Amino acid sequence: MQGIELFLLYVLAIILVEFILKRFIIKGDREKIYTTTFLLVMGFFALIIVVLFTVVLYSGTAMSYLLSYIAILACLAFGFRAFMEGKFIRETNSHFVSLISLAISFVFAIILRS
Repeated sequence: MQGIELFLLYVLAIILVEFILKRFIIKGDREKIYTTTFLLVMGFFALIIVVLFTVVLYSGTAMSYLLSYIAILACLAFGFRAFMEGKFIRETNSHFVSLISLAISFVFAIILRS
């Protein structure tokens, strides 16, 4: 598998892990996490990821090397989310889902980089 196919597999893996693990691991209310700082930082990460992915999709040249940077940005986003969830809503265990997503992103970043 090359480039975009591997990246789509990565996105599918993250979606499945988030969906399945949220059903079984998370308990309680997550509303305390949605502070202004959290939403601004996560929005910033999302905006950069969407812009990079759009550049990769619509560029005429081979810019698939940017896909590894998208996975690295996702690592940073999941790491930040795990930190905030562990700090503010540890009792919900949602930080475990974020840490698992971080690990998946890290593995795919390494694979996409090589």
